[in-house]
Amino acid sequence: MTKELHSSSIKPYNTWSEDAVPQIPQFGVLSKLNGTWVNWKGGPKGLHTTCMPSPGTSAETVFGVFHFKSQEYREQLKFTKVNAAVRNRAGSNEQFNGAVKYETAIIDNDDLLQHFENGMYIWLGDNTMPWKKDSPTQNPPTMFKHPSTEASFIEDAGDPVIGPGELGPQFVPPNSISRSGVIPHGTTIHLTGKITQSKEAKGIKNGRFEPSIASLWEQQYLSISPTMGINPESDLIAGSRKKHDWTDLPREKQDGGGVNSARAYFQRIFNYNQFGAKFPYTVQPNLILKDFNDTLTFQ
Repeated sequence: MTKELHSSSIKPYNTWSEDAVPQIPQFGVLSKLNGTWVNWKGGPKGLHTTCMPSPGTSAETVFGVFHFKSQEYREQLKFTKVNAAVRNRAGSNEQFNGAVKYETAIIDNDDLLQHFENGMYIWLGDNTMPWKKDSPTQNPPTMFKHPSTEASFIEDAGDPVIGPGELGPQFVPPNSISRSGVIPHGTTIHLTGKITQSKEAKGIKNGRFEPSIASLWEQQYLSISPTMGINPESDLIAGSRKKHDWTDLPREKQDGGGVNSARAYFQRIFNYNQFGAKFPYTVQPNLILKDFNDTLTFQ
C-alpha cells in the first residue's frame, strides 16, 4: 500500500462534473418503443410453447414425464419513457441510463388472460474505449470518468487506499440493453444483451432492410432442447417443414428404447394440435413471424 499519487493510464471518457450531468436521457433503439402496441389486425398471432411438470410428478420423477401446452395468443405491450436519466455511481465510472417502463398482457383465443408482466428496459449505451467525441451513439455521452477529489478523499476516508486525483480502472459495460421484469408466479427475470446484426440481416431486399428471423430448424430457437435428446439431422428433415416418418410411430416402436426413448418423450410436440397450435410452429414458434414477414415490404 502506498500514498504515492498516480494517474490511471486509461482515460476514455469525459470527466464528470455537476455541469456535465445529462439533462435528457438517451434511449438508443428503445426510443422506437414508446407507446402502446397490439397485434396488427390481419397480422399473425403469437404462439407460445411450454413444458410443465405433469400432475403427480416431482423433482425425483424420471426424466421425460412432462405436460406440453401450446396456444395462439394476442398481446398488448405498453412502453413509457422515464423522463430523467438514471445515474449509476460506480467509483471511477459515472453511468447515465435511459429507462423505459413496460407492461404486457397476453390473451388467448378464448379471451382469457394467460400472462401478465411488467418491468423495465434500460438503455446502457453503446460504450467503447476510448470514448469518441464523434460517436453518434455516445453524444451526448452516457459514461464519465470520476477521479477522486480532495473533498472525496477527506469525506470518504480514502487514506490509505486512494489519494486525491486518482482514477482506478474503468469498467466498460459489455451490453447495451438490460431488461428486468416481474411475473406473477413469484418469479423475476433479468436479461442483458447488445445490439447485433446477423449476416443475413445485413442483406437488402427490394432495396429495403429486412429483419432476419431464425432459419428453419435452427437449434437455439426450437422448443425441443438438446437435453431432450433431439438430433436435428435425424429427427428433422433438412430444408423441409414436412414431419419425419418417425412421428407417426407409436411410442413403444420408437428407436432408442421404445417408450423410454427420447423420441417417445418429445413426439407429442410434433403431433400437438390444440388451441390453434400445431406443427411446425410447435417445434419452432418464430416461423409464424418469419412467414408473415415474407409478405411485407420493409423500409
